Amino acid sequence: MKKIISIALILALLILSAGCTGPGSTTKGDATGGQTTKSGGQTTTATTTKETSKPVNGDADDTVSAAYGVYIEAKSEMITNLMDGLGENDETAMMVLDLLGVTMLDLTLLPASLFGLGETAVNAGLGFLGASDVRYSENGNQYKVTYKEKEGKAINVEGTYDKGANSLVCSSSTDGKVNLYSEYYETSFGYIGQYYLIGDDDAITVYQISIQGTDGVLGISQSGDYKPLTGRENVDFPKECDAWYAISEQKITGLTADGKEISFTAKGE
Repeated sequence: MKKIISIALILALLILSAGCTGPGSTTKGDATGGQTTKSGGQTTTATTTKETSKPVNGDADDTVSAAYGVYIEAKSEMITNLMDGLGENDETAMMVLDLLGVTMLDLTLLPASLFGLGETAVNAGLGFLGASDVRYSENGNQYKVTYKEKEGKAINVEGTYDKGANSLVCSSSTDGKVNLYSEYYETSFGYIGQYYLIGDDDAITVYQISIQGTDGVLGISQSGDYKPLTGRENVDFPKECDAWYAISEQKITGLTADGKEISFTAKGE
């Protein structure tokens, strides 16, 4: 079980990382400039509504992409730690599958990992996934990426970044229908985050997460209205969900969706 989970996580992270390793610097372009590349017979075009590229010698770490990447890395480490702990116990090993969903949402939000890097990086990152008709724009602290995925569906990912709070609030839509809201905030103890997923059948899945080093809490609900985070939530706020799983210094606790409480200490092997 742990081996299968590890492989799934590695594949997800490899795809995400490949998208993030586009050109680190780009040349300045015209306000209505664009770039077209061809790969495997498919033409991918990226355009931008304003100058978005960073100077060649600029600080690559001073971007939305860098801040979001630090959050994603912290989330991945916490979720992996929690999965490893749950996977050690025969009674909780299958619960690990409940946690895979929140990791795969990082792929849906891949464009957010490219915010602030400029049109060339967005083109390279999404081109890796076979996207076409890529368009990128930013206006102040607001970012937008649109493209068509392999099956021709129109994808739109928008985000607003608050540098002072180190928070990013995003929405993703497919063919004009919003299907995901996401957000994260840096806090005094680490990070908090939320993902509000709307399925094709309008089924709701809510993931709430708090991160404190490699410890934290993941909550999961299957209903509820979208309520944006304030940034003032405490480390235990995900425990208000229908089900939740927590790890603190190898101590695993939780409450399943059917009301079963879990509590044990993982060996950490």
